[in-house]
Amino acid sequence: MFTSRKHKIRSTTKGFLVMNKYVNEAELIKHRQELKSHCHKLINLIFRHIYGIKLLLVSAKCLESIADYKANRSGNYVEKFPMTLEDIQELEASN
Repeated sequence: MFTSRKHKIRSTTKGFLVMNKYVNEAELIKHRQELKSHCHKLINLIFRHIYGIKLLLVSAKCLESIADYKANRSGNYVEKFPMTLEDIQELEASN
């Protein structure tokens, strides 16, 4: 069983989350939503930049690595989205 010290969330090997009675679940969900919104705003800022494709590629790879790591820990499968040369050219053409 894994215990996160920061949020005091326990995760079983089956991937279910068990909330600690000392954690305000509503605040945690609100904080997660704020972080999600912030990340989306950052992605939009990077996307608007003329040379943002390299940053977007690095960001996508980083997020895929984190998702794969978390999926392997919990036993879930995460579909991979490799970016091909054609995908990169389409993104550059749309700018």
